[in-house]
Amino acid sequence: MKRLVTYSVCALCCCVLFLYSPAAVSWASAGFLIWRDSLLPALLPFFVCASVMQNAGVSGRLERASLIFLSLISGAPAGARLLSGYGEPDARSAAILNNVSPIFIYASFCSGMVGCPRLALYIIPAQFLSATIMLILFPIHIKSRPQASCPSPLRLLSNALQSSVSAMLNICAALVFFSALMGGFGAMLGVGKGGSLSGALLYGMLEMAGGSAALSKLSIGMRPLGAAAAFVFSFGGLCVYAQSLTFAPLPFLRYFSTKLIQGALSAAIAYIFLTLFPLPQPVYRSVTADTLLHNTLSIAAALGAMLMALSVVMMIGAAGRYKKAKRKSAPGGAQ
Repeated sequence: MKRLVTYSVCALCCCVLFLYSPAAVSWASAGFLIWRDSLLPALLPFFVCASVMQNAGVSGRLERASLIFLSLISGAPAGARLLSGYGEPDARSAAILNNVSPIFIYASFCSGMVGCPRLALYIIPAQFLSATIMLILFPIHIKSRPQASCPSPLRLLSNALQSSVSAMLNICAALVFFSALMGGFGAMLGVGKGGSLSGALLYGMLEMAGGSAALSKLSIGMRPLGAAAAFVFSFGGLCVYAQSLTFAPLPFLRYFSTKLIQGALSAAIAYIFLTLFPLPQPVYRSVTADTLLHNTLSIAAALGAMLMALSVVMMIGAAGRYKKAKRKSAPGGAQ
């Protein structure tokens, strides 16, 4: 029965993509441009640094803290990708750690799509707080990996580049595929490209990047926009789930029930923040948009510099361990 349902759904998708190919191709092209212009530059550097830091090896509480930190800043599906290094991950843990990169939220959505960089000051804390609450309710348990000899720093970087590029290509494929499906089925049902809030939310629940672009085109206030965006970013969508499946098998219901709670928490927190501290405040009129942009960029640059510095420290430590292991393995070396 399951095979028949799978075959029937795929046959339906093929028919829709063929009959409504102009709309499907248009949406697929838009999805590819989002990946090329927004996701690739925002996620790839963090994927590389996260891979180097994870493979360099830390243990104990630092290992768990490093895993959570890297997952929160690297961008989905980093949670499932990093957890897979410790064996088959729990679906709930992978769901909690699958978060959109703060760089994408600030640079691509708030600054580029919406044109309001300050909106990121509400969405990013809401995403972090909702993830923190979920981590308190459902703690993550991982088994520490045995400390094997660490590869050379150049080998670490080479492996990190290869795995990160492969992960980004998987993200591109999933984004283009789901964008094409949305275009085909949208044309068949006569639904516009995110013309309403409900339509944009539905699109975001299927494909996060395209849904955020649809949200940015709506003529609504900052409060509902911020809350809706916070929900879409914390929920992630079916496309992120499909990307996560390339790293580990994750039960559908367990994963999405967790993401639904996390998305609702994030939306509620963002709505409360925007209610208590609304964006159009007269007291802030003396602060220019250029100043706000410069300050936010400085924070992003500091975060990136800190991550790079941690990577360099890890690589230097790995180089020391590599030389020590090489001296021990050399003939006549210390035993």
